[in-house]
Amino acid sequence: MITKLTIRGIEFKERFLKSTLFVGGVCLVTLMAAMILTLGIGAWPALIEIGPHFITHSDWNPVFHEYGALPLIYGTVVVALLALVIALPLALSVALMTNIIIRHQKIKRSLNSILDVLSGIPSVVFGLWALVTIVPIVRLIQQAYDMPPYGVSILSAVITLAIMIIPYAAALIREVIKTIPKTLIDTTYALGATQMDLIKTVVLPYSKSGIIAGGILALGRALGETMAVSMLIGNVTQIPSGILDQGNTISSLLANEFSEAVDPLTHSSLMVLALAIFGVTTMMSILGRRMIRWFQKKN
Repeated sequence: MITKLTIRGIEFKERFLKSTLFVGGVCLVTLMAAMILTLGIGAWPALIEIGPHFITHSDWNPVFHEYGALPLIYGTVVVALLALVIALPLALSVALMTNIIIRHQKIKRSLNSILDVLSGIPSVVFGLWALVTIVPIVRLIQQAYDMPPYGVSILSAVITLAIMIIPYAAALIREVIKTIPKTLIDTTYALGATQMDLIKTVVLPYSKSGIIAGGILALGRALGETMAVSMLIGNVTQIPSGILDQGNTISSLLANEFSEAVDPLTHSSLMVLALAIFGVTTMMSILGRRMIRWFQKKN
């Protein structure tokens, strides 16, 4: 028999749970607002004093009070896009293999576990691994083209970043492919279709929006990657003439120079860069998740 004491206990637990969730949500929103406010206040002096010249100028030299973010913006966009171009087809292949091609459940679980492990490896580990494996190969390529054999370059950073985001993008695409009804797959096979026919006529059209959303989220992660890129790109603030040259990104510059910024204008300029990369990655995340929700509603 349910007593009044039991009912009151249940009501108390429900109120406590709702209050806890509400407080957690408020804290999250407050933290986000505090980050934006802090970055905005810190960036304001540079935005007022430097103005649009901050984006169009190509020289970054705090010693002479030259703050041009164009090479940093160029390096960030080029590295992230090239890494995505390499990673997305491979991530799609891995997702198709673990969902459609391989049917043995133990092998599927093993591959999915490997993907999850790779997604959680710290970027500094990827950076150290790339210094030992990828950089020497790039150094040989630079020697073949009569270039200074530094090894660290745009190409080294792009390859490493692509490897880093493959598990992340593959996991997102894998979850989208899992939403395809099993009856639809079985019906396609029953009509005499091969695995390639299934992929072309059912899987890719059905999960197209999810694949795009996974690519957008992976791009957002690539834009904000810091440690591995900083170790491999060369950290030379210039617009590179090719992928074998050294370059720099916004995140790498922030990691290397923020702790040494003494001049108030230099500090404010770095805050502008931090605000920019924060805004771009946030927009990418929101756009990707909106597309995933739209895809789920559509299907």
